[in-house]
Amino acid sequence: MKGISVLTSPFKIFAVFSFAICAAIPAKSAEIVAVSDEWCPYNCEPDSDRPGYVVEVAAEILADAGHTLKYLKVPWARALLGMKRGRYHIALGAYKRPGRKFIYPSETVGKSVIGFITNLNSKWTFNNIDSLRSIKSGIIRGYAYNPVLDKFYAANPSFVKLAHGSNALERSIKSLLRGEVENVVGDVNVLQEKSRQLNKSHRVRSAGSLKGGEDLYLAISDRTPEANRLADFISKGIVALRKSGHLDKILQKYGVRDWK
Repeated sequence: MKGISVLTSPFKIFAVFSFAICAAIPAKSAEIVAVSDEWCPYNCEPDSDRPGYVVEVAAEILADAGHTLKYLKVPWARALLGMKRGRYHIALGAYKRPGRKFIYPSETVGKSVIGFITNLNSKWTFNNIDSLRSIKSGIIRGYAYNPVLDKFYAANPSFVKLAHGSNALERSIKSLLRGEVENVVGDVNVLQEKSRQLNKSHRVRSAGSLKGGEDLYLAISDRTPEANRLADFISKGIVALRKSGHLDKILQKYGVRDWK
């Protein structure tokens, strides 16, 4: 898969943390490999001026110590397997889930609210889990959406159509427009952004969302050397970005508000 070394702005706001990161990165490497599928506006297209706000935040934090963030776009299921095997250092925008042996910073990098879109002429609206029994949902293989949703879909595979690959969400939306599924499930920001990218916003409608949301993290593989120290450095870096006002500048670029 293609990847980029994301170079960040010249702001020098992390010098106080430089010594810590030198001890936290993988040995004999000046490059941190971060991985995700496309999940814009969080993680967007490599080799572009809008790689995603989570990508830019991660790269900004690491840059002052002289390190680059190499962002690889791969299917999420493959990303998780690579994290487990230690091929990658950071999973971008990950939820906390049992069984994932990741190290999580104390500071989050976003909050995800799960919602549903349907065809424009559909009358269906999400009310509760039982309302999902009357339709087929488009979901992505390997994704964790919400513990209750995940449990429902795992127990009722006939109610879902799985998409996979690096353009899985695009496939799901196209399945929706062809009538192969009645809704597509996903983060509300991501569903909105992907519909806009595909020039299909006029053909879909929001059909409700789950209450609350889940925190997103720059999750670190437990096979990364000094993973706990790297997590601490990332947390301090997020705090510094917020205090400096530079986090707001990054978020404004993507039309996203601070999650705090």
